[in-house]
Amino acid sequence: MKVPISNSALQIIIVLLIATRHQSEAKKMTSNQAKKKKHVLFMGASQTSHILHMQGLAEEMANRGYKVTFAALESDKKFISKANGIEFLSAGESEHDAAYYGYTHDILDLFRLCSDYSIHLYESLLPQLLNNNDNAVDLIVFDHLFWPAGYALSRDINANSVMLYPGLLGLEHLGNEPSYMPMIISGFTSPVTTIGNRVQNFIMLRVARCILQTIRYVIFSKSLNKLNISGSNPYGKTKLALHGSYVGLGEVSRIQSELFNPMTKSTGAWLPRTASLSKEVDSFLHKDDSQMVVFISIGTNAAWSNDIVTIILQTIQDIHNTKELRILWSLKDKDYKQLVSPAALEMRIKLDEMTDTLMIVPFVDQYAVLLSESVVVFVSHCGFGSMQEAIHTGTPVLAMPMMLESDQVTNAARLVQLGIAESFDARPGHDEISVDNLLMKLRSLTAIDSGSGDLNVYKEKANKFGKISNLLNGPSRGADWLEMEMNEGTEFMVGIETQTSWIERNSVYVYGILILIVCVLYVVVKKIRSVCKKTKKKKKKKKKD
Repeated sequence: MKVPISNSALQIIIVLLIATRHQSEAKKMTSNQAKKKKHVLFMGASQTSHILHMQGLAEEMANRGYKVTFAALESDKKFISKANGIEFLSAGESEHDAAYYGYTHDILDLFRLCSDYSIHLYESLLPQLLNNNDNAVDLIVFDHLFWPAGYALSRDINANSVMLYPGLLGLEHLGNEPSYMPMIISGFTSPVTTIGNRVQNFIMLRVARCILQTIRYVIFSKSLNKLNISGSNPYGKTKLALHGSYVGLGEVSRIQSELFNPMTKSTGAWLPRTASLSKEVDSFLHKDDSQMVVFISIGTNAAWSNDIVTIILQTIQDIHNTKELRILWSLKDKDYKQLVSPAALEMRIKLDEMTDTLMIVPFVDQYAVLLSESVVVFVSHCGFGSMQEAIHTGTPVLAMPMMLESDQVTNAARLVQLGIAESFDARPGHDEISVDNLLMKLRSLTAIDSGSGDLNVYKEKANKFGKISNLLNGPSRGADWLEMEMNEGTEFMVGIETQTSWIERNSVYVYGILILIVCVLYVVVKKIRSVCKKTKKKKKKKKKD
């Protein structure tokens, strides 16, 4: 017996069939999209500040729908963001940790660390990337410190690549301190330098341009040979480098572009990024909003001395007695056990009885702390990462550069010049720092003595630069360049000057021609003068006769 189907029932069946088909097609499209989802690999190691600053860019790429993986050493895993589905790829551990190289006292040892770590990153990551056929990497984005690994991986897995400078580079026109060796990251001159410093800096800039390339390849020769990187075309597929700095506050120098990639673009700092605080730190920062907090954090590339530790401990004791400020001190366990604890014991300072005004933590997310309105001064060694976070959050700085032969002195001088910092040169053999001077500078930065409640001049200027940094929107600008490199390539934008010889690029032949013209003119003028003199003598002789 047949059951008649009404028109309405038939329409419902047809709608259900169409809906089922559309759902099936949607699943197929979603599956295809997932397969086509491009994969971006970020790579860094050891340098905590660099890893943290690269994450603002990584998070932006993940937010745009790309698959993002961050490759680093296993010990760096705790610093890697998991925001927007970012995954971690372990490169294991290097044979030696960073402390083994002692690079806080010699920048050349930092280069050696980078060379050795480049070999380790390459050998650890290459097998994993080659076996990842289901989700091949489309773009490698790597820290410039480990450029041999980035160049070699890009070549061997046939992926586009971009090098990152996550700091204030190219400061040769901004600092008021001379460089202590020919370095691409040091300051060389400024409107406020003395004539003697200008002469010294002028010479060192030229020396750097002539010999730094050679020094760099000598130090990195081990990794270059191991990874089969040619000196004639060292950057290989990596034509583009991004400079995570403030346009106008740290443009890429000519040396930078000559020694590294043929095209470097400034984007602004890769901030903001995901940041969080532990409940204990957050509670300390906000337990008394009427009391301002000073944040002390001396970063990766710094070396504490017994004298500095003693002065800071005495300053903390005085602040604890007056209750005028609270202090959050980020200090590595090693430094606490070897320096701070013995010094406090000798000075009979009981740190465990100061919990109402002092908190010492082995690690804290520096950017998250500086975002707190309770923090009014940042005591820093003035590394690149710290300076970017201070400027971005509008936080005045008490600068205490500690690393020899580095950028820190220049960064500190620039912040003082901008009017957002006071400075002590904490390197051995430089400024004599006393408790009274330290307290005086802290009170000046926090305007403790004014009693007005208004923002002091340091905070007003810091807020101004913070607004500029936020308006630059560095992660978005940087991500635009990454997308261009990954999807279309940027080789067509490389300037013609990179295809010319050193003689052509520096117009040596033009200078030669000009010198030749001057010489010819000199000879002609000299000849004319000689003829004129002879003619004049003949006339005088005729008159006498």
